[in-house]
Amino acid sequence: MMAGWYEGCIGWRVTTERKLFFDFSDEYEKSITQVFVSLPGNPGNFDYRDLTGKKIGFVDGFSSSEQCVADNYADTIIGADIPPENVVRCPGIDGCIQALRNNEIDAFFISTAVTGGRTDVEVVSELLPSCWPGGCALMARKDSCVLEWFQPALKKLMSSPEYEEICQNIIDEHGDQPGRGPDEMCFKFRGNDNIKGGQ
Repeated sequence: MMAGWYEGCIGWRVTTERKLFFDFSDEYEKSITQVFVSLPGNPGNFDYRDLTGKKIGFVDGFSSSEQCVADNYADTIIGADIPPENVVRCPGIDGCIQALRNNEIDAFFISTAVTGGRTDVEVVSELLPSCWPGGCALMARKDSCVLEWFQPALKKLMSSPEYEEICQNIIDEHGDQPGRGPDEMCFKFRGNDNIKGGQ
């Protein structure tokens, strides 16, 4: 997008940093919680309430960043302002898991959207409030007109019975897969009784 290849990208979280460079549509998915993660059984007895001297992994390019920790959890987590030498950037979630196995980090910080159902990691913190001012939206270049048509279309969809159907399908078509359900993802989700054709 910065190079002008795309007008916008769908499914990006609204963050303070991104809003400096991009415009966003209304959100179509709720914001999500964050967690610290370690290997199963927490072999290093990692305690997220005190990060002093701990090396913490962050997936490169993800908005679950060290700045997020510093800005949002300083009142509840000791050492939330992690010094640069203790910040380890991982090339993807598997990179962070490998860093854990190699004892290069004590834990990594990630959103719960990508931890559900995984058996190769263990959540070792409580569910922490979202770092972000908003949920998922269309992120667009500031010189693009894409939001001029996307925004009205999104509003029309979210006020329609079809929106309820989309949310219900999270259960009907993907309910056997661990992860977030429609109550956690969809705004104003009401369930089967309000789907088109229901009673």
